[in-house]
Amino acid sequence: MIMKKIFTLFLLIFYIFNLQAQSSCTIDAEFTYTSAGCEYNFYTYDIYPSSGYYVTWDYGDGSTETGSDWVYHTYNSSGYFLVTAYVEDLNDPTCFDTYSELVFASCGSSSCNIDAEFTWSNNGLLVDFATINSFDPSLYTIEWDFGDGNTASGSDIVSNNYFMSGSFVVTLTITDISDPTCWDSYIDTVAIDMLTIPWSYTATGSNHTILIPSTTSLTLDNGPIANGDYLGVFYTDLNGDLQCGGYIQWDGTTVALTAWGDDAQTSTKDGFGSNEEFTWKLLHLNFGTYEEYTFTSVNYLPVGFGNITNQQYYADNGISGIESLDFSLFSIQSVELPYNWSIISTYILPVDPDISAVFSPVINDVNIIKNFTGDVYWPQYGLNTIGNVSITEGYQVKMEVQNLVDITGTQVNPLTTEMTVSQGWNIISYLRDTPYDIDLILGANSSDIVIVKSGSGLIYWPLYGINAIGNMNPGEGYQIKAINTFSFFYPANGTVIGTKQSTSLKPVHFTGFNNTGNNMTIGIPATAWGSYIPTYGDEISVYSTNGVPIGASVYSGDNTAITIWGDDFTTSSTEGIKENESFIFKLWNDDSDKEHQLTVESWLEGDNIYEKDGISVVENFADIDNTIESYLLYQNMPNPVSDNTTIKFFLAEDTNVELAVYNVLGKKLEILTSANFEKGEHQIIFNVEKYAAGNYYYKIVTPLFTDTKQLSIIK
Repeated sequence: MIMKKIFTLFLLIFYIFNLQAQSSCTIDAEFTYTSAGCEYNFYTYDIYPSSGYYVTWDYGDGSTETGSDWVYHTYNSSGYFLVTAYVEDLNDPTCFDTYSELVFASCGSSSCNIDAEFTWSNNGLLVDFATINSFDPSLYTIEWDFGDGNTASGSDIVSNNYFMSGSFVVTLTITDISDPTCWDSYIDTVAIDMLTIPWSYTATGSNHTILIPSTTSLTLDNGPIANGDYLGVFYTDLNGDLQCGGYIQWDGTTVALTAWGDDAQTSTKDGFGSNEEFTWKLLHLNFGTYEEYTFTSVNYLPVGFGNITNQQYYADNGISGIESLDFSLFSIQSVELPYNWSIISTYILPVDPDISAVFSPVINDVNIIKNFTGDVYWPQYGLNTIGNVSITEGYQVKMEVQNLVDITGTQVNPLTTEMTVSQGWNIISYLRDTPYDIDLILGANSSDIVIVKSGSGLIYWPLYGINAIGNMNPGEGYQIKAINTFSFFYPANGTVIGTKQSTSLKPVHFTGFNNTGNNMTIGIPATAWGSYIPTYGDEISVYSTNGVPIGASVYSGDNTAITIWGDDFTTSSTEGIKENESFIFKLWNDDSDKEHQLTVESWLEGDNIYEKDGISVVENFADIDNTIESYLLYQNMPNPVSDNTTIKFFLAEDTNVELAVYNVLGKKLEILTSANFEKGEHQIIFNVEKYAAGNYYYKIVTPLFTDTKQLSIIK
């Protein structure tokens, strides 16, 4: 009868619930309790006489009781029980109230002293839990329920990664293995704050929909990605950097990602261009932080499947679908390897760090690799004294042809990877995955820096306010000379401020010099010009005494730096200036299109003798009006030659010129030109295809000047 009455009572509760809200009923069924082990006393806060009120208790263990606002109950086992009190006004059935509260009954033996209480601390979505007391897992079973579907067992110190914000009820139960009646449970509510997503995008006026069905195979290192991971598509901006064009959080159900197109009304590129391919990335929660992974493979649903109209390329109002998308724990950096010499570095800790393994895919194109201490990897001779690639070092590389190498491994965090620059010369790596202004990175240590050089010869020279490098770039390494040892950290990845393009002007008149893998720096302060000051756009060139062009720069009104290139030790020909050889300067005036030879009257530092990694600074040039322009016969370029080579010469005045080719015995084989030429620089193209391989000479003869150079023909 009691159960029937309770059932009828609850039907009445649901039926008249809304009526109660409209009445003047003041019943409050809230209660309190006292306990001792399994024995409980329950009391309503307000007194309800049995003559006017109907009071029913449900103890949560299958037992109920009716008739009093104070009751006593004994539980038969330990555990949590939901206790409910129902109070009704007998004179007004529409006036009633219910109240429920969770209570815990501890019915273990009197000697049981287990206390399952725990504490917790969180860092974003990662929460660490620890019991107040220590429990040996060989003596106790330890069971955690984190309230998000995840569980753990066997340890009194655990962590859980939550994939969303909110409140979660966490339960810990500890049982004495030798006495199962001795146990304890503890419940606490954990509040989780969502981590900041490091991606952002611009919602422009056009977009493309990408369907990701719940059946899509989404894997990270061959295992499924986790609910709460983020999937994003990326486009390339005007600087060549990847930017997010849309993302969505994966929850295991069918979702649709919106990829946003470029807004044609703006001068920037803020979305996908027409037919631009999607690049996929994954944000995976790992120990409280999101780690970013790039896809290794993707398969799109076929066009015509359902409403699918597109696949991997963006189109306004296009619709694509994903069949499978795989990501790797390891990141990949594609490092460009230009033809000839360059300085490279990587922000990837390679899976196999041995430099021979890193460059094995391009081994046939590698001539030599050097570090700053002189160790080499020289495949042709089977030499590898470098060993493992160092993440903080850069490397000089000479390639036989242009190529690139994909370096696979773990991407380092630039913000936590300390860079140490030793006194003297170093070659350092660049650890960010996007460019950043070198002045913002190294400016704080400018008093410790003599000079920084890129692989292409661009210069950062704080003492003279020169920053021709502009941005440091991923994949590149940098030579740096330090006065004192110092350390620094690169800014974190994802920082978008701090980019600066190089404003260095490129010579157009003086060209033809080669990157030979070693160089020297010439500084020309703005005060060195004396009474004659060049105009903006004039060019200063440096030549070896045998006429080989070895470097040039453009005058911009400020201090000027010139990189001059030494000879390449890996070849038998002459591409640059040799060690201890002297060099000369020439100035080309843009307005008059005339060349002038420059004479240095004094040096602030160094002199006009080439020294690898040397630094010379001009103090004063002689007045140009008083300099005498000279005759010059330049080294032919290229040399050695198999088809066509260029022979240049400079005349101090209008004159007759004969240029002829001779064999090693001095026999004249061919006259290349015999004519009158105007003052200035001239060039002759010489085709050697009819000559056998070997060494030859070419000779210039004028009324006031004669000179001879050697050339080599190869077949």
